[in-house]
Amino acid sequence: MKGNGRYPATESNLHKQITTFYKKLKKLDDTAILTYSIEKDRYRWKYHAHVQIEYTDEKALYRLLGMFVHGDWVRGIGYGGSHDTCYGKYGTVYLEPGCNDLSALRYMNKRINSNSKTLV
Repeated sequence: MKGNGRYPATESNLHKQITTFYKKLKKLDDTAILTYSIEKDRYRWKYHAHVQIEYTDEKALYRLLGMFVHGDWVRGIGYGGSHDTCYGKYGTVYLEPGCNDLSALRYMNKRINSNSKTLV
């Protein structure tokens, strides 16, 4: 742990956090499928993740994401239209409506230059 008790956003910490989140989500929604890719920030020495989640229980997903980052949800408008954002004590989550699963995977694999991982 560093400084104020938060974990730094390293690649290994993000892998652990995403797998922990997925285990908790799977208990609430057994049909959930999660695909993620971790990317290094361009201008900092930190990392962030792109996550695609297929789910059936929207309330459980929102509640769990809010608990995960310790924040509250706000509706906003961005480039892709309206989206929900959770500004939390431990990070920020942007939820954008999915358009096409294949295009999202292409974005995660080619644009970010990494291999995505799928948790089923």
